[in-house]
Amino acid sequence: KNVLKFALDYDKIAGDMEIRQRKPGDAFHPVGGVGKTLKKFLNENAVAVEKRQEIPILCDKKGIVLVTGFSCDDRVKLDDDTRRVLLFYHAEMY
Repeated sequence: KNVLKFALDYDKIAGDMEIRQRKPGDAFHPVGGVGKTLKKFLNENAVAVEKRQEIPILCDKKGIVLVTGFSCDDRVKLDDDTRRVLLFYHAEMY
């Protein structure tokens, strides 16, 4: 189940992807949760302020698709129609 947090429906990804640090105003909708700002999400998950810039954020042209170590965005989650899967591994997850 934990691995599925980092499995994305490849065909739902819009355009090119990039890995970046968080930016002011970033927001996303974690799977199983409600849409919120990334700042609020990280606060709720007790991530120290000084550690937040170290978390890689995977984005496409529509916005955040994955907050590494936490959750993918609901927009790219796997469902019954998923045909191609993108798995994202981060060494510090394990």
